[in-house]
Amino acid sequence: MIAKDNDYLNRLFEYTRSRMRIARATAVNSPIIGIFFTVWVLFSLSQLDRKMKVLIVLVTIGFTIVLTLLAAQAWRKLMRTYIKLVKSNYQSFLLNQAREVTNTSEKNRINKI
Repeated sequence: MIAKDNDYLNRLFEYTRSRMRIARATAVNSPIIGIFFTVWVLFSLSQLDRKMKVLIVLVTIGFTIVLTLLAAQAWRKLMRTYIKLVKSNYQSFLLNQAREVTNTSEKNRINKI
């Protein structure tokens, strides 16, 4: 309703929501992928020596943690931005509605006179 006739706002809302979905999916899926990759390294790469496996597992865990935290931070910032965007546009919408009501009541009062 806020952006009903405003194509720019519709595209902006959709763009922001798409970015939020990507950030959320990355934050949720990266730990799962990291866990499965770690398990795969431990069981499938039996030809590697123990030190190399430990190094790969530690790098994978570190990368997974960093990626998850960065994606969660991006998701949080995008949520805040989206909420601010909706709030400001809703306030603008309410202000315009109030102006329309005032203008309509003024016109009705003038017409009655």
